[in-house]
Amino acid sequence: MTEPATVIAYLLTAGVIVVSPGPDTNLIVRHSLTNGLPAGLGTVSGTTLGLAGHTLATVLGLSLVTTASKTALATIAAIGAAYLAYLGWQAFRAGVIAFSAETVPEGARHVSPGRALRDGLISNLFNPKVVLLFLSLMPQFVRPESGSVPGQLGIMGALLIAMSLARQIPLALAAEGVRRWLTRPSVQHAINWVTGAILLGVAALMLLEHVFQN
Repeated sequence: MTEPATVIAYLLTAGVIVVSPGPDTNLIVRHSLTNGLPAGLGTVSGTTLGLAGHTLATVLGLSLVTTASKTALATIAAIGAAYLAYLGWQAFRAGVIAFSAETVPEGARHVSPGRALRDGLISNLFNPKVVLLFLSLMPQFVRPESGSVPGQLGIMGALLIAMSLARQIPLALAAEGVRRWLTRPSVQHAINWVTGAILLGVAALMLLEHVFQN
């Protein structure tokens, strides 16, 4: 993954996925609104640990497969491209996500930063969409001829984590303003359509590069 074009394509695709609202976003906003910044940052820490775990699992698993067989890499790439296309189509059809500004009921247990971290970790680790996302996204940009496959996967994982932190920390810091912005249907529809178009385009390009040219 040393070619500038490959790095730019990866950053563009991963960036689109990172900015798309989802369960992690909702959890960060909710904990930040109801229990303050420490709980919001705790949730960010948990989701970051989850992404690190997914990265490690992807490096260990995909490295074995992709170094063993180009056919295996092409197969994974085809499946991944199909999943990216599915995500793109779902983005076109997606509705509006409600971000609740509910307050903590009287007598409810306070969410500590440690508990928020646990919530974020569990939410991220056991989200099947995140698992499939790692398996579908990273193989598209692996270039065995460019050097160490584990090294390339590790770099991609680190970039994804960095982009997530760059989005999630400001999200926790400005939860109220972000919530008001994200609750606008026009904003969410725009994000959905841009996301869908880019993901479908990347899926088509990856099929051409990894499958039809082999």
